[in-house]
Parts: sequence; C-alpha cells; structure tokens
Amino acid sequence: RICMKVIKHSKPWEYFEVHDFFTDELAFEYINQFSKEIPSREPRTMTVLRNGRVYDLLLDRMCELCREIEFDLDLENKHEFTVQLDNIRPGWAYDKVHSDNPKKFVTFVLALSDTGTGTQLYSQDRTTYVKTTSWIKNGGNGFIRTDNSWHDFDAKGLTRERRTAICMIAEQGWDRV
Repeated sequence: RICMKVIKHSKPWEYFEVHDFFTDELAFEYINQFSKEIPSREPRTMTVLRNGRVYDLLLDRMCELCREIEFDLDLENKHEFTVQLDNIRPGWAYDKVHSDNPKKFVTFVLALSDTGTGTQLYSQDRTTYVKTTSWIKNGGNGFIRTDNSWHDFDAKGLTRERRTAICMIAEQGWDRV
C-alpha cells in the first residue's frame, strides 16, 4: 500500500511537500473530474466546499496530513476545514505577496491538473523572491501559517488551466461575518 509522503523544508521558512496525497487513485480521479466540470467564465474560478463527497474525501486525507506535520487538529472545538477548488486560466497572476489570513492555520495546495505552477516563496522579510515550489500532481505544498510565511501564485507561462484544491484548516467561523 502506498503511503502519503511528506517532506519538510526549512528555507526560506518552514513548509512541507507532499507526494501521493491520495493513496486511492479512484478518489483522486473523482476529485480531479469534479474540478474539471466547474464552469470557468472568469480568469480565476473559485468554488468553496463545506460538505459533500469531495469535501469528505479531502478531509480524511487532511486529517492524516495534520498528523504527519504534527498539527494538533481539533475539528470539534477549535478548527474547521474548508476546501476551495481553484481553476486558473493561463496567464493569470495574483501579484500579491501575502502571508494568509491570521485565522488560517494550515494551508495545503493539492495539484489536480497535469501541469501548473507551484507556489512562489519569499524571504521572511517579504522582499526577496526565493523559489517556486514544484508542481506535484496528487501532491503539492503547504505550510503552517506564520507572520513570515510570505508567498504568491500565478498561472504565468502555462498553456492549460491550473487546477488545485486548496485545503485549509482555520479558526471556526474564520471567513464568515
């Protein structure tokens, strides 16, 4: 049986790389196909999931990932899980170096499409581009948020849509007013 492989990195700040996020190929293909069927009318289409089969499949794997990165997940009392399916057309750029909402604790970007661009990592002082993470289909990169986990993302240089499932562990009610 294939197990999820997690590689921890420390530069420019602590982040992790994941291979074989889904050990069940059918589960990955189900989510991949689901993301392909989302109508894409804008340069970037975001679809938030808080329930359903795709959500449940991703939540199960995120629980394992949290154990691997030693994050103390408490979905009953402290945290909630949110999925954002993100489809980005070639050439689109966020162009905003950021460290995420302080109410988000863990972010993992699961690569769904065959090709794409990884996350751009910046120095702890936000000013210097350091590297772009690898694009790992059925894997990806993530981090436990800090005030210095500066990053950005885009779809520059691509010829096909960049599709991801952004899996987030956050404070309960973090994105609702």
